[in-house]
Amino acid sequence: MVNVIVPLCAICIGAAMMGPAGYAAAATLAPARLRCESLTDPLGVESTHPRLSWIIESDQRDQRQSAWRILVATSPELLAANRGDLWDSGKVQGDSTSVPYVGQPLQSRARCFWKVKVWDNAGVESDWSAVAHWTVPLLRPEDWQAQWISQRDPSPVHADRTNLELPPARHYRKQFTATKPIKRATVYASALGIYELHLNGHRVGDALFTPGWSDYVRRAYYNTYDVTSLLAAGDNAIGAIVADGWYSGYVGYGLLVGYGPNKSGRNFYGKTPALLAQLEIDYTDGDAPAATVPDAPCDPL
Repeated sequence: MVNVIVPLCAICIGAAMMGPAGYAAAATLAPARLRCESLTDPLGVESTHPRLSWIIESDQRDQRQSAWRILVATSPELLAANRGDLWDSGKVQGDSTSVPYVGQPLQSRARCFWKVKVWDNAGVESDWSAVAHWTVPLLRPEDWQAQWISQRDPSPVHADRTNLELPPARHYRKQFTATKPIKRATVYASALGIYELHLNGHRVGDALFTPGWSDYVRRAYYNTYDVTSLLAAGDNAIGAIVADGWYSGYVGYGLLVGYGPNKSGRNFYGKTPALLAQLEIDYTDGDAPAATVPDAPCDPL
């Protein structure tokens, strides 16, 4: 019995002594859940110094990040080769997990791919994270080739507070042809009012009441969509439905207190909703023409 028990005990004690040491050396932090401006792989981030953030994961207690390194590149291939042609932060000491981008100046339409690695409190280096990305929208006014369009409405401004006026939504449509293999297609769209965009019979995006309320005297927000999967070789069609929204519809309790022309509760910002939409197609051969929704008579806004 002694000859059997003693070797087994010795083996168990040896494993108990080696286990924690080997486990500690192998375990490190892992960066995960990469975000740009708190969003996952966002499109159309207008900030030229967006905040890049992540969380750290570990299967050990009392772990913390002691350093980090970020790579940002213009293509996944460069990033796979550990080349950050837009930004290589180098190893930076610190436990921050939210860092502003300070690499090369970002240009309109840029695609930015990034990854991060971290070091734990013992100085053990992690593997690179999974790749995340963000895109840059149209940063300069001259990047917009599309113009605001609307349908003429010669009717007088509604002035009767005792009757609601709910005009039908406006519809726009344009056909175009994609003559070459498509690499990428992007739509930038906004409205004075609210809009719903369609491409080849498919709704673009899933948000409601886009682009949301703003003080139209100062600004109008726009959305960016990747619509590559919705385009087809040959003939295509893009369309939009535009409604009054907060621009020319009833705003808040305006009907009660009498906002808008003639204190009707309507038309606080303007009378006629308008649409701004620009579809840009990048062909695989490098050509990048732009197609926009159709022109239409435009009322003064």
